[in-house]
Amino acid sequence: MPDYQAIYDAVRSRILNGDVGRAVSEVARQSFDISYILPHALQAIQIYQYETTRPSVLFRPEVTIDGNMYSVLYGADLMQGCAGFGDSLAEAMADFDKNWCQKLSETGLRETERKITEEDAREEKLNSGQFGLGA
Repeated sequence: MPDYQAIYDAVRSRILNGDVGRAVSEVARQSFDISYILPHALQAIQIYQYETTRPSVLFRPEVTIDGNMYSVLYGADLMQGCAGFGDSLAEAMADFDKNWCQKLSETGLRETERKITEEDAREEKLNSGQFGLGA
């Protein structure tokens, strides 16, 4: 029968002054090197962050099918809200995001105000004629 005590003492004397935690972590680092994953993980986090902060995600616009196109609308109507259109839902959402980020130009603002004023005048004329007012 072999004498295990002598083997145990020999191994113990070798390990006694060593840093076992450091040795184990070094072996684990060498065996399971995943440093190449870090750039891909960072890129995935950036993509996730961008996708979850898009206006079409944050504001949850109403999605409908308008003929053969998708329509994405946030607001009461096209004049007062923001809209996007596309052949696919992804295209409509991308168009919505693009339109959301665009500034309303001065000429566009004046044109919008003119259309709203004309629409209000038309509705007022219809309403007054309907009830016999102003006749």
